[in-house]
Amino acid sequence: CVVPQQTILACKASGSLVSNDAVTTVPYNTVTSGSASFARVVNGMTCYVGSGSGLGDLGMVRVKSATASVLNIARVSGINWQSNVFLTVVDDFGLWAKLPTLDLTEVNTDVNSGDTGHTTKTTVVDLTRLYMDDNIIYSNQNANIYPVPVMGPDNAVPYTSGSVVLDGSNSYTLDGSTINSYTWGITNGSAASGSVVASGSAGVSYFLFPAPGSYIVSLTVASTNGKSVTGHRNCYVYAETGAYAPVDQITLQSMSGDRDNGWKCEVKAWDGVSIPTVRDQTKVIVISQDYYSGSAGNFGQVAGAENVMMTGWVGEENTKYDREISTVSFTIYGAAYWLKKVTGPSTFLENVTSTPAAWTSFNNLTMDKIVHHFMYWRSTAIEIMDVYPSNNTRIIGGMSASIGNIWDQLVETAETRMLTVMAVDRFGRFLTYLDPQIIPLANRAAIPTVQAIVKDDLMDVVDITRTVVNPVALLEVAGLAVNGDDVLMFMARAPGSLIYNRFGDNDVNDRLVVNTQSDANTIAGMLLAKKNNEYGQVNLTMAQINKMIDIAPAMYVTLTVDAADTNRGFAFTEKKFLPTSIDYKIKEDTGSMVVEITGEGETSGDPGYTVQIPQEPIYNLPKVPKVPVYPIIPITPILPEPFLPRPISSGSSCPNSAPANGPYDLFVSGVMYQNDVSNSKKVNYPCTVR
Repeated sequence: CVVPQQTILACKASGSLVSNDAVTTVPYNTVTSGSASFARVVNGMTCYVGSGSGLGDLGMVRVKSATASVLNIARVSGINWQSNVFLTVVDDFGLWAKLPTLDLTEVNTDVNSGDTGHTTKTTVVDLTRLYMDDNIIYSNQNANIYPVPVMGPDNAVPYTSGSVVLDGSNSYTLDGSTINSYTWGITNGSAASGSVVASGSAGVSYFLFPAPGSYIVSLTVASTNGKSVTGHRNCYVYAETGAYAPVDQITLQSMSGDRDNGWKCEVKAWDGVSIPTVRDQTKVIVISQDYYSGSAGNFGQVAGAENVMMTGWVGEENTKYDREISTVSFTIYGAAYWLKKVTGPSTFLENVTSTPAAWTSFNNLTMDKIVHHFMYWRSTAIEIMDVYPSNNTRIIGGMSASIGNIWDQLVETAETRMLTVMAVDRFGRFLTYLDPQIIPLANRAAIPTVQAIVKDDLMDVVDITRTVVNPVALLEVAGLAVNGDDVLMFMARAPGSLIYNRFGDNDVNDRLVVNTQSDANTIAGMLLAKKNNEYGQVNLTMAQINKMIDIAPAMYVTLTVDAADTNRGFAFTEKKFLPTSIDYKIKEDTGSMVVEITGEGETSGDPGYTVQIPQEPIYNLPKVPKVPVYPIIPITPILPEPFLPRPISSGSSCPNSAPANGPYDLFVSGVMYQNDVSNSKKVNYPCTVR
């Protein structure tokens, strides 16, 4: 389903602006006849800027609000705001960057105090005047954190039902407050265009739509700290024919998803995809009707959205034509791809024990608070997609990221330091969760097994890669734990404190975030098992589709293999695998769909061993020097025994009454033979004991 964009306000800019740089307000004076009122413009909508009505050839901007004469937009540069350019505000809520700005004040300074006629201008940077999203100054936003609306994914339902149940009860807060109200509504239409049949304080709402159409449902959650946030989701009610029928002159070529890059699909169209119908970056909901043994049915993770294959936005297109036929191929990318396109400046966040007094400070800085900062204050993600908490309670002393896209800015802290998986599923839900391979086996009971795969579920070849030589011989963890204003370091090694395995490299994992020494030991053992995974990759070709299987959140499939099925004679009985990628392919000869699943075997390891280091507080984090840790290997003495201590201070004998810390003069003597001539030699080693 290509989600159509409805025009909310169509107008013309009133004259050229003074500058095309950092524009935040655009005056307008000519409203296109029949267009909707500015009062229906909602924060987060999209405005096309074009040379003609409805066109976006000059650019696109994010709208923040509108009055009868001014359109307020997110700060933008690079658009030529000519006189009478056309502005078209549509009900499209996309993924945008929210850019912070600094107050740069020019002051006049005398060249010298004796000559007031000569002055020079100096730019003063006021670091206390840091604004989020152009004009929001810090007050208490990191102490009283804004709540997060979780209201389910975008949806597409047939008009035969005309209804959808949306559940906002998973909405949450991060500051200890609670959500005390849920307010549902229709963003892009009047109350008559859709009705809330039932809505309760628990956050569940039942919508009944009176006709086919493209609806946007909103949920505003308010918390007891006085903050509120509104989320928006598309509900596309489609008919068999007419304006809101799914595009039928189109075929799915392929679809794939993996944890690092998210979901994407490629479709080919022959008709019905003109530019007004399929705009650049328009939202698409890919749906399917599945058949199992000849019977129609849909199975999926989200109730009411079992028919959804994936959601995303058009990112690429390729047109081919000849004298007989023309086709267009589109690539639709999920939210992970677009998060890698949303750029932002360098960022530094720190943990403080006092009340946060700046945008960069947090009390008890966790992974979820870092994600919230990027997803709400640095982008519009929380307003257009479900962002779930990881519930990783480890406290980090601070994080820093250089200029770049939001995904890369987060992934270094999430995956490398916090051992947290970051992924976007087929529904466009952003999920962070502790790597299941790092969690002790006893705590994995909540991870579901979505399918027990046996021989009858498979087709073609099962490809199992077995690791024979371990890549890692000795794994070291240097973990940091926040303790008030101090940060302590805990070190651990696995499989032993000093001993290497027969083959493999030394694997150093420094600056991980841990709670205690025991936590560091557990992580060392689990990481070693993960990196030496015997069954690091299995490729399965499924005989039927199962949309319950996804790249996120954490889930298992199990595989049973009989010893007689392999020449090596190994067998699995419900061996657990974590899916890491899924690939849907269309067979050209039959048109049927083949599903290939790649997974990694479940691992678990014994805790590592403690490496004793001085426990002194480490200050000024996260700027901690990266100190390599080398294993201590016993050395067999090659010099004659014994080493005799000899005091060089007067009045002491050797060794009982020698000074406790020396100084000593250690020496070794022996005979060296050269050309059959012996020479007596003595070598001295002055030293003290610290």
